Amino acid sequence: MSQILDQIKSAWGQFDLTALDKLEPLYHSDVKFIEPAGEIRGREILFRHFRQSCTDLSHCKFRFDDSMETRSEKGAFLVWEMTFKHKKLRQENEIIVPGTTYLEFSDSITLHRDWFDLGATVYENIPVLGWAIKSIKRRLHDGTH
Repeated sequence: MSQILDQIKSAWGQFDLTALDKLEPLYHSDVKFIEPAGEIRGREILFRHFRQSCTDLSHCKFRFDDSMETRSEKGAFLVWEMTFKHKKLRQENEIIVPGTTYLEFSDSITLHRDWFDLGATVYENIPVLGWAIKSIKRRLHDGTH
């Protein structure tokens, strides 16, 4: 298990097409992937999704907080911070998003579930929509709704 986690963290450290080649063999052919944007079933479909994601990224890396990591025989929780630049968001300025991943595995990863703020990742970085969402969040936070 420790070996799989080390390989995962190393490959996700710099998320790009080269990393995907290292990651793909670690995932079960019938892996279930769940994230705020939806659910994917199957390694082939998942890695097609990852490869498509890479085409719009000019930079993406993950920094893992090892002090927050929790492991068991069958799985692990990883706490991370993703830093990326996207060709269609925020004029390619850097975006930083914290998140958590739960991995379940035996010989390979059978479940990969991510938790992160989809709004902070995507919606808040679209010009007009981002302004509206940030304005609503400020009003909710300030209690001026």
